[in-house]
Amino acid sequence: CNVTPLNLIEELRQAEPSEISAQCNDEVKVTAAREDESMRKDQYWAKIFATLSGQHFGLIAEFPSVGTTMVNSTMADAIKNTIPGALEILALKMSADLGVLATARNLIGKLMRRHLGANKTRTKALAVITAIVLALAFFVPMDFRISAPAKLEGATHRAMVAPFEGYLLAAHVEAGMSVEKGQLLAELDQRELRLEQQKWQSEKSKLAREYDRALAELNQAQAQIIRSQIGQADAELNLVTRQIEQTNLYAPFDGVVIAGDLSRSIGAPVEQGETLFEVAPLDNYRLVLSVDERDIAHLARAQTGTLVLNALPKQSWLYTVSSVASAVPSETGDRLFRVEAKLDKPNGELRPGMEGLGKILVGQESAAYLASRRFLNWVRLNLWAYLP
Repeated sequence: CNVTPLNLIEELRQAEPSEISAQCNDEVKVTAAREDESMRKDQYWAKIFATLSGQHFGLIAEFPSVGTTMVNSTMADAIKNTIPGALEILALKMSADLGVLATARNLIGKLMRRHLGANKTRTKALAVITAIVLALAFFVPMDFRISAPAKLEGATHRAMVAPFEGYLLAAHVEAGMSVEKGQLLAELDQRELRLEQQKWQSEKSKLAREYDRALAELNQAQAQIIRSQIGQADAELNLVTRQIEQTNLYAPFDGVVIAGDLSRSIGAPVEQGETLFEVAPLDNYRLVLSVDERDIAHLARAQTGTLVLNALPKQSWLYTVSSVASAVPSETGDRLFRVEAKLDKPNGELRPGMEGLGKILVGQESAAYLASRRFLNWVRLNLWAYLP
Protein backbone atom coordinates (compact mmCIF):
# COMPACT_ATOMS: atom_id res chain seq x y z
CA CYS A 1 0.00 0.00 0.00
CA ASN A 2 1.46 3.39 -0.98
CA VAL A 3 -0.59 5.30 1.62
CA THR A 4 0.88 5.39 5.11
CA PRO A 5 -0.65 6.68 8.32
CA LEU A 6 2.17 9.24 8.46
CA ASN A 7 1.12 10.73 5.12
CA LEU A 8 -2.43 11.21 6.32
CA ILE A 9 -1.40 12.71 9.64
CA GLU A 10 0.74 15.26 7.88
CA GLU A 11 -2.20 16.20 5.67
CA LEU A 12 -4.45 16.28 8.73
CA ARG A 13 -1.99 18.51 10.54
CA GLN A 14 -1.86 21.00 7.67
CA ALA A 15 -5.58 21.18 6.77
CA GLU A 16 -6.89 20.49 10.26
CA PRO A 17 -10.11 18.66 9.19
CA SER A 18 -11.86 16.38 11.65
CA GLU A 19 -10.99 13.27 9.57
CA ILE A 20 -9.21 12.41 6.36
CA SER A 21 -9.10 9.08 4.45
CA ALA A 22 -7.40 7.41 1.52
CA GLN A 23 -8.31 4.22 -0.35
CA CYS A 24 -5.28 2.00 -0.38
CA ASN A 25 -6.84 -0.59 -2.71
CA ASP A 26 -10.16 -2.41 -3.16
CA GLU A 27 -9.90 -3.83 0.34
CA VAL A 28 -7.93 -1.49 2.57
CA LYS A 29 -8.86 2.02 3.61
CA VAL A 30 -6.59 4.17 5.74
CA THR A 31 -8.14 6.89 7.89
CA ALA A 32 -6.50 9.53 10.05
CA ALA A 33 -8.76 11.44 12.45
CA ARG A 34 -8.65 13.84 15.34
CA GLU A 35 -10.27 11.89 18.13
CA ASP A 36 -11.65 14.85 19.98
CA GLU A 37 -11.92 18.49 19.09
CA SER A 38 -10.88 19.31 22.65
CA MET A 39 -7.70 17.33 22.34
CA ARG A 40 -4.48 19.16 21.91
CA LYS A 41 -3.53 19.72 18.30
CA ASP A 42 -0.32 17.87 18.83
CA GLN A 43 -2.25 14.70 19.74
CA TYR A 44 -3.19 12.60 16.66
CA TRP A 45 -4.42 9.10 16.09
CA ALA A 46 -4.00 7.02 12.98
CA LYS A 47 -6.75 4.50 12.33
CA ILE A 48 -6.29 1.72 9.80
CA PHE A 49 -9.40 -0.20 8.78
CA ALA A 50 -9.40 -3.23 6.52
CA THR A 51 -11.87 -5.71 5.12
CA LEU A 52 -10.19 -9.05 4.65
CA SER A 53 -11.94 -12.32 3.72
CA GLY A 54 -15.30 -10.71 4.35
CA GLN A 55 -14.44 -9.66 7.92
CA HIS A 56 -13.87 -6.09 9.13
CA PHE A 57 -10.74 -5.36 11.15
CA GLY A 58 -9.19 -2.21 12.47
CA LEU A 59 -6.12 -0.98 14.36
CA ILE A 60 -5.56 2.45 15.88
CA ALA A 61 -2.10 3.93 16.31
CA GLU A 62 -1.39 7.17 18.23
CA PHE A 63 1.16 9.52 16.76
CA PRO A 64 2.24 11.93 19.44
CA SER A 65 4.20 14.95 18.45
CA VAL A 66 5.31 18.12 20.13
CA GLY A 67 4.40 21.33 18.40
CA THR A 68 5.15 21.00 14.71
CA THR A 69 7.81 18.35 15.17
CA MET A 70 7.14 15.39 12.87
CA VAL A 71 7.34 11.79 13.96
CA ASN A 72 10.81 10.57 13.39
CA SER A 73 11.53 8.23 10.48
CA THR A 74 12.31 5.26 12.71
CA MET A 75 8.84 5.35 14.28
CA ALA A 76 7.21 5.86 10.89
CA ASP A 77 8.98 2.83 9.44
CA ALA A 78 8.01 0.75 12.44
CA ILE A 79 4.34 1.70 12.11
CA LYS A 80 4.38 1.19 8.35
CA ASN A 81 5.85 -2.32 8.69
CA THR A 82 3.97 -3.46 11.78
CA ILE A 83 0.33 -2.49 11.15
CA PRO A 84 -0.18 -4.37 7.81
CA GLY A 85 1.51 -7.46 9.28
CA ALA A 86 -0.74 -7.32 12.30
CA LEU A 87 -3.80 -7.10 10.09
CA GLU A 88 -2.63 -10.08 8.04
CA ILE A 89 -2.03 -12.20 11.11
CA LEU A 90 -5.41 -11.26 12.52
CA ALA A 91 -7.13 -12.11 9.22
CA LEU A 92 -5.45 -15.51 9.02
CA LYS A 93 -6.46 -16.30 12.57
CA MET A 94 -10.07 -15.35 11.92
CA SER A 95 -10.14 -17.36 8.68
CA ALA A 96 -8.87 -20.44 10.48
CA ASP A 97 -11.77 -20.19 12.92
CA LEU A 98 -14.36 -20.07 10.10
CA GLY A 99 -16.02 -23.17 8.68
CA VAL A 100 -15.93 -24.29 5.05
CA LEU A 101 -19.25 -22.66 4.17
CA ALA A 102 -18.31 -19.37 5.81
CA THR A 103 -14.95 -19.40 4.05
CA ALA A 104 -16.64 -20.01 0.72
CA ARG A 105 -19.15 -17.27 1.46
CA ASN A 106 -16.34 -14.87 2.30
CA LEU A 107 -14.50 -15.80 -0.89
CA ILE A 108 -17.62 -15.16 -2.98
CA GLY A 109 -18.13 -11.86 -1.19
CA LYS A 110 -14.54 -10.92 -1.90
CA LEU A 111 -14.96 -11.66 -5.60
CA MET A 112 -18.22 -9.71 -5.68
CA ARG A 113 -16.59 -6.70 -4.10
CA ARG A 114 -13.64 -6.94 -6.43
CA HIS A 115 -15.74 -7.07 -9.60
CA LEU A 116 -18.82 -5.17 -8.46
CA GLY A 117 -17.28 -2.54 -6.27
CA ALA A 118 -18.07 1.14 -6.21
CA ASN A 119 -15.92 1.84 -9.28
CA LYS A 120 -17.24 -1.06 -11.35
CA THR A 121 -20.23 0.67 -13.00
CA ARG A 122 -19.79 -1.01 -16.37
CA THR A 123 -19.42 -4.43 -14.77
CA LYS A 124 -22.53 -3.86 -12.68
CA ALA A 125 -24.55 -2.81 -15.71
CA LEU A 126 -23.38 -5.88 -17.61
CA ALA A 127 -24.27 -8.13 -14.66
CA VAL A 128 -27.75 -6.61 -14.41
CA ILE A 129 -28.36 -7.01 -18.14
CA THR A 130 -27.13 -10.61 -18.01
CA ALA A 131 -29.41 -11.37 -15.07
CA ILE A 132 -32.40 -9.88 -16.89
CA VAL A 133 -31.66 -11.83 -20.07
CA LEU A 134 -31.30 -15.10 -18.12
CA ALA A 135 -34.52 -14.44 -16.23
CA LEU A 136 -36.37 -13.81 -19.47
CA ALA A 137 -34.83 -16.90 -21.08
CA PHE A 138 -35.79 -19.27 -18.26
CA PHE A 139 -39.01 -17.87 -16.86
CA VAL A 140 -40.89 -15.99 -19.60
CA PRO A 141 -42.98 -18.40 -21.72
CA MET A 142 -42.91 -18.21 -25.50
CA ASP A 143 -44.93 -19.88 -28.25
CA PHE A 144 -43.60 -23.36 -29.02
CA ARG A 145 -44.02 -24.01 -32.76
CA ILE A 146 -43.05 -27.02 -34.84
CA SER A 147 -41.82 -26.08 -38.34
CA ALA A 148 -42.14 -28.42 -41.31
CA PRO A 149 -42.09 -28.28 -45.12
CA ALA A 150 -45.64 -28.02 -46.48
CA LYS A 151 -47.35 -28.67 -49.80
CA LEU A 152 -50.83 -27.83 -51.04
CA GLU A 153 -52.94 -30.58 -52.58
CA GLY A 154 -56.48 -30.59 -53.83
CA ALA A 155 -58.90 -32.07 -51.33
CA THR A 156 -59.99 -34.44 -54.11
CA HIS A 157 -58.15 -35.57 -57.24
CA ARG A 158 -59.86 -36.85 -60.33
CA ALA A 159 -57.72 -38.97 -62.61
CA MET A 160 -58.67 -38.85 -66.27
CA VAL A 161 -57.72 -42.27 -67.64
CA ALA A 162 -57.84 -43.86 -71.07
CA PRO A 163 -61.09 -45.89 -71.26
CA PHE A 164 -59.63 -48.39 -73.73
CA GLU A 165 -56.59 -49.04 -75.87
CA GLY A 166 -56.19 -46.57 -78.66
CA TYR A 167 -54.23 -43.61 -80.00
CA LEU A 168 -54.10 -40.02 -78.74
CA LEU A 169 -55.63 -37.71 -81.32
CA ALA A 170 -55.39 -34.31 -79.55
CA ALA A 171 -54.57 -32.75 -76.17
CA HIS A 172 -56.14 -29.38 -75.40
CA VAL A 173 -54.73 -28.67 -71.92
CA GLU A 174 -51.57 -29.24 -69.94
CA ALA A 175 -50.50 -29.20 -66.28
CA GLY A 176 -51.12 -25.89 -64.54
CA MET A 177 -54.04 -24.80 -66.69
CA SER A 178 -57.40 -23.92 -65.17
CA VAL A 179 -60.41 -25.73 -66.62
CA GLU A 180 -64.17 -25.45 -66.36
CA LYS A 181 -66.65 -28.24 -65.89
CA GLY A 182 -67.39 -29.94 -69.22
CA GLN A 183 -64.34 -28.47 -70.98
CA LEU A 184 -62.74 -30.82 -73.52
CA LEU A 185 -59.35 -32.00 -72.30
CA ALA A 186 -58.21 -34.58 -74.85
CA GLU A 187 -59.44 -36.72 -77.75
CA LEU A 188 -58.66 -40.30 -78.69
CA ASP A 189 -58.64 -41.55 -82.29
CA GLN A 190 -62.13 -42.78 -83.29
CA ARG A 191 -61.40 -44.16 -86.77
CA GLU A 192 -61.11 -47.82 -85.83
CA LEU A 193 -64.15 -47.51 -83.58
CA ARG A 194 -66.17 -45.91 -86.37
CA LEU A 195 -65.30 -48.82 -88.68
CA GLU A 196 -66.29 -51.25 -85.97
CA GLN A 197 -69.56 -49.37 -85.51
CA GLN A 198 -70.35 -49.54 -89.22
CA LYS A 199 -69.55 -53.25 -89.24
CA TRP A 200 -72.05 -54.05 -86.54
CA GLN A 201 -74.66 -51.76 -88.01
CA SER A 202 -74.38 -53.68 -91.31
CA GLU A 203 -74.48 -56.98 -89.46
CA LYS A 204 -77.59 -55.95 -87.60
CA SER A 205 -79.33 -54.87 -90.81
CA LYS A 206 -78.46 -58.18 -92.48
CA LEU A 207 -79.79 -60.20 -89.54
CA ALA A 208 -82.97 -58.15 -89.47
CA ARG A 209 -83.68 -59.08 -93.11
CA GLU A 210 -83.00 -62.77 -92.43
CA TYR A 211 -85.31 -62.64 -89.44
CA ASP A 212 -88.13 -61.21 -91.53
CA ARG A 213 -87.62 -63.92 -94.15
CA ALA A 214 -87.72 -66.66 -91.53
CA LEU A 215 -90.97 -65.29 -90.15
CA ALA A 216 -92.44 -65.15 -93.65
CA GLU A 217 -91.52 -68.81 -94.18
CA LEU A 218 -93.04 -69.67 -90.78
CA ASN A 219 -89.67 -71.08 -89.71
CA GLN A 220 -89.93 -70.37 -86.00
CA ALA A 221 -86.76 -72.22 -85.04
CA GLN A 222 -84.65 -70.25 -87.50
CA ALA A 223 -86.33 -67.01 -86.42
CA GLN A 224 -85.34 -67.66 -82.77
CA ILE A 225 -81.72 -68.24 -83.74
CA ILE A 226 -81.58 -65.07 -85.84
CA ARG A 227 -83.21 -63.04 -83.06
CA SER A 228 -80.46 -64.14 -80.68
CA GLN A 229 -77.84 -63.06 -83.22
CA ILE A 230 -79.55 -59.69 -83.57
CA GLY A 231 -79.36 -59.23 -79.79
CA GLN A 232 -75.62 -59.98 -79.87
CA ALA A 233 -75.13 -57.48 -82.70
CA ASP A 234 -77.02 -54.86 -80.71
CA ALA A 235 -74.75 -55.42 -77.68
CA GLU A 236 -71.62 -55.06 -79.78
CA LEU A 237 -72.99 -51.96 -81.45
CA ASN A 238 -73.85 -50.37 -78.11
CA LEU A 239 -70.36 -51.12 -76.79
CA VAL A 240 -68.69 -49.50 -79.76
CA THR A 241 -71.00 -46.48 -79.56
CA ARG A 242 -70.18 -46.02 -75.87
CA GLN A 243 -66.45 -46.27 -76.63
CA ILE A 244 -66.81 -43.59 -79.28
CA GLU A 245 -68.47 -41.33 -76.73
CA GLN A 246 -65.58 -41.95 -74.33
CA THR A 247 -62.94 -40.88 -76.81
CA ASN A 248 -63.54 -37.30 -75.71
CA LEU A 249 -62.31 -36.58 -72.15
CA TYR A 250 -64.09 -33.72 -70.35
CA ALA A 251 -63.30 -31.89 -67.10
CA PRO A 252 -65.52 -33.25 -64.30
CA PHE A 253 -65.59 -29.92 -62.40
CA ASP A 254 -64.05 -26.47 -62.26
CA GLY A 255 -60.44 -26.86 -61.25
CA VAL A 256 -56.84 -26.98 -62.36
CA VAL A 257 -54.85 -29.63 -64.18
CA ILE A 258 -52.15 -30.74 -61.72
CA ALA A 259 -50.57 -33.50 -63.83
CA GLY A 260 -50.43 -34.44 -67.48
CA ASP A 261 -48.68 -32.91 -70.48
CA LEU A 262 -49.52 -34.81 -73.64
CA SER A 263 -48.55 -32.14 -76.17
CA ARG A 264 -45.57 -34.24 -77.28
CA SER A 265 -47.47 -37.52 -77.35
CA ILE A 266 -49.96 -36.82 -80.12
CA GLY A 267 -50.51 -40.04 -82.11
CA ALA A 268 -48.90 -42.19 -79.44
CA PRO A 269 -50.69 -45.35 -78.26
CA VAL A 270 -52.33 -45.38 -74.85
CA GLU A 271 -53.20 -48.36 -72.68
CA GLN A 272 -56.55 -48.95 -71.08
CA GLY A 273 -56.50 -47.40 -67.58
CA GLU A 274 -53.47 -45.21 -68.29
CA THR A 275 -53.69 -41.82 -66.48
CA LEU A 276 -53.70 -38.96 -68.95
CA PHE A 277 -54.52 -36.02 -66.64
CA GLU A 278 -55.17 -35.26 -62.99
CA VAL A 279 -57.61 -32.49 -62.11
CA ALA A 280 -58.09 -30.89 -58.67
CA PRO A 281 -60.72 -28.38 -57.54
CA LEU A 282 -59.77 -24.76 -56.78
CA ASP A 283 -62.05 -24.22 -53.80
CA ASN A 284 -61.04 -27.10 -51.54
CA TYR A 285 -57.49 -27.82 -50.47
CA ARG A 286 -55.58 -30.17 -48.24
CA LEU A 287 -52.27 -29.14 -46.68
CA VAL A 288 -49.66 -31.87 -46.27
CA LEU A 289 -46.74 -31.31 -43.86
CA SER A 290 -43.69 -33.57 -43.58
CA VAL A 291 -42.79 -33.49 -39.88
CA ASP A 292 -39.52 -34.78 -38.47
CA GLU A 293 -39.93 -37.80 -36.20
CA ARG A 294 -38.19 -35.89 -33.36
CA ASP A 295 -41.15 -33.48 -33.30
CA ILE A 296 -44.04 -35.83 -34.02
CA ALA A 297 -44.74 -36.54 -30.33
CA HIS A 298 -45.78 -32.91 -29.83
CA LEU A 299 -48.49 -32.98 -32.52
CA ALA A 300 -52.17 -33.82 -32.19
CA ARG A 301 -55.41 -33.22 -34.04
CA ALA A 302 -57.12 -29.81 -33.78
CA GLN A 303 -53.85 -27.93 -33.27
CA THR A 304 -53.57 -24.74 -35.29
CA GLY A 305 -50.77 -23.34 -37.39
CA THR A 306 -49.70 -20.78 -39.96
CA LEU A 307 -48.64 -21.38 -43.56
CA VAL A 308 -46.39 -19.20 -45.74
CA LEU A 309 -45.90 -20.24 -49.37
CA ASN A 310 -42.78 -19.75 -51.47
CA ALA A 311 -44.84 -18.16 -54.23
CA LEU A 312 -46.68 -15.77 -51.87
CA PRO A 313 -44.24 -14.92 -49.05
CA LYS A 314 -46.09 -11.74 -48.04
CA GLN A 315 -49.27 -13.60 -47.13
CA SER A 316 -50.08 -16.24 -44.55
CA TRP A 317 -52.93 -18.71 -44.06
CA LEU A 318 -54.25 -20.31 -40.90
CA TYR A 319 -54.93 -24.04 -40.81
CA THR A 320 -56.06 -26.77 -38.43
CA VAL A 321 -54.42 -30.20 -38.15
CA SER A 322 -56.86 -32.91 -39.24
CA SER A 323 -54.74 -36.06 -39.02
CA VAL A 324 -51.29 -37.37 -38.17
CA ALA A 325 -50.65 -40.15 -40.66
CA SER A 326 -47.99 -42.79 -41.17
CA ALA A 327 -44.35 -42.17 -42.05
CA VAL A 328 -43.44 -41.07 -45.55
CA PRO A 329 -40.15 -41.72 -47.37
CA SER A 330 -37.55 -38.97 -47.49
CA GLU A 331 -34.76 -38.49 -50.00
CA THR A 332 -32.46 -37.15 -47.27
CA GLY A 333 -32.83 -40.26 -45.13
CA ASP A 334 -34.69 -38.48 -42.34
CA ARG A 335 -37.76 -40.20 -40.97
CA LEU A 336 -40.71 -37.95 -41.74
CA PHE A 337 -44.38 -38.23 -40.86
CA ARG A 338 -47.25 -37.09 -43.04
CA VAL A 339 -49.48 -34.60 -41.23
CA GLU A 340 -52.61 -33.34 -42.97
CA ALA A 341 -54.37 -30.07 -42.24
CA LYS A 342 -57.27 -28.05 -43.60
CA LEU A 343 -56.94 -24.38 -44.54
CA ASP A 344 -59.37 -22.12 -42.70
CA LYS A 345 -59.90 -19.55 -45.49
CA PRO A 346 -58.42 -20.52 -48.89
CA ASN A 347 -58.63 -17.97 -51.69
CA GLY A 348 -58.28 -17.81 -55.45
CA GLU A 349 -54.52 -17.20 -55.37
CA LEU A 350 -53.79 -20.72 -54.17
CA ARG A 351 -52.93 -23.55 -56.52
CA PRO A 352 -52.40 -27.26 -55.88
CA GLY A 353 -48.71 -28.13 -55.81
CA MET A 354 -47.58 -24.90 -54.15
CA GLU A 355 -44.94 -25.45 -51.47
CA GLY A 356 -43.88 -23.49 -48.42
CA LEU A 357 -43.30 -23.70 -44.67
CA GLY A 358 -45.87 -24.46 -42.02
CA LYS A 359 -45.57 -23.79 -38.28
CA ILE A 360 -47.82 -25.64 -35.83
CA LEU A 361 -48.48 -24.12 -32.40
CA VAL A 362 -48.12 -26.91 -29.81
CA GLY A 363 -47.88 -24.93 -26.55
CA GLN A 364 -45.63 -22.56 -24.64
CA GLU A 365 -42.13 -23.09 -23.27
CA SER A 366 -39.20 -20.98 -22.11
CA ALA A 367 -36.69 -19.65 -24.63
CA ALA A 368 -33.95 -21.67 -22.92
CA TYR A 369 -35.90 -24.90 -23.51
CA LEU A 370 -36.68 -24.03 -27.12
CA ALA A 371 -33.01 -23.32 -27.84
CA SER A 372 -31.67 -26.44 -26.16
CA ARG A 373 -34.38 -29.11 -26.53
CA ARG A 374 -32.83 -30.83 -29.54
CA PHE A 375 -29.43 -30.97 -27.87
CA LEU A 376 -30.85 -32.18 -24.55
CA ASN A 377 -32.83 -34.92 -26.28
CA TRP A 378 -29.71 -35.97 -28.16
CA VAL A 379 -27.73 -36.15 -24.90
CA ARG A 380 -30.47 -38.21 -23.19
CA LEU A 381 -30.62 -40.66 -26.09
CA ASN A 382 -26.88 -41.15 -26.28
CA LEU A 383 -26.51 -41.51 -22.51
CA TRP A 384 -29.21 -44.14 -22.52
CA ALA A 385 -27.49 -45.93 -25.42
CA TYR A 386 -24.01 -46.04 -23.83
CA LEU A 387 -24.77 -46.38 -20.15
CA PRO A 388 -25.16 -49.97 -18.85
